[in-house]
Amino acid sequence: MAIPYDGHTLKGCHQSDGKDCWFSTEKIYVDLGYKGKDHHSEDVQVYLSNKNRKKMTRWERMWMNKRSDIEPVISYLKHDHNMIRNFLKGKEGNRINAILATAVFKL
Repeated sequence: MAIPYDGHTLKGCHQSDGKDCWFSTEKIYVDLGYKGKDHHSEDVQVYLSNKNRKKMTRWERMWMNKRSDIEPVISYLKHDHNMIRNFLKGKEGNRINAILATAVFKL
C-alpha cells in the first residue's frame, strides 16, 4: 500500500473533522508538504510555513510555533510508545492503539 502525498490527505481530514467533534476548522496551518490549491476545500484558509518569519504577522508566528511544537511529540509517541507497530486489527485497533499510547504518554 502506497503512502499518500500529504496534500491529498488534507481534504479528507477536513471533511471528517466535523464528524468527530462539535466545531469546524476555518484556518489550517501546514508545512510545505500540503502545497497546492486543489487539495483543500474552498471554505478553509490554509497557511503555509514557507513565509519569511519577518513577513508573518504575530498571530501567524504564534500558530506556526504551536504547529512545530507538536512534531517532536508525534515522533516521541511513534518511537517510544510503539505507535509505529500496531498489532491490533482494523480502524478500531488503530483507535485503541492511539488511546493506549497517549495514556502511557500521560503517565
